[in-house]
Amino acid sequence: MSTGAPALGTAAASRAGFLGHAVGWGPALMRRLRRWRAKRRVSPLWTVAVAVIVLLMLLPILAIVVIALGASDGAWHEIVAPQTRRAALRTLWLLGGVGALTLLIGTGTAWLVSMYRFPWRDRLDWMLVVPLAMP
Repeated sequence: MSTGAPALGTAAASRAGFLGHAVGWGPALMRRLRRWRAKRRVSPLWTVAVAVIVLLMLLPILAIVVIALGASDGAWHEIVAPQTRRAALRTLWLLGGVGALTLLIGTGTAWLVSMYRFPWRDRLDWMLVVPLAMP
């Protein structure tokens, strides 16, 4: 049973772009896509912006590490204190519970929207995506 696409891993697949043949794109479109990718350049300003954002996100973690490994004025004692361990365990339980409920509710509603036709189905489909846009 041949699909007309070259076999994965063959020279023809790598020359022609296996993905393009697998989804039915023509050679002309694949050439245009390759030319566009070759022209595309990453601005150094974007690189700097991403680096700054990542650094800002890592600052709280780095601060905890510096405090924990720095001068021993009781900070390490606070980090390993019993109430901190209890809080960490509660956080892990909460993380697991929220993850399980999200999996159940999300999978269930996605299945309902995909498998059945009912009034306001299109609105529910959009409402299910809204929490991804609002943190």
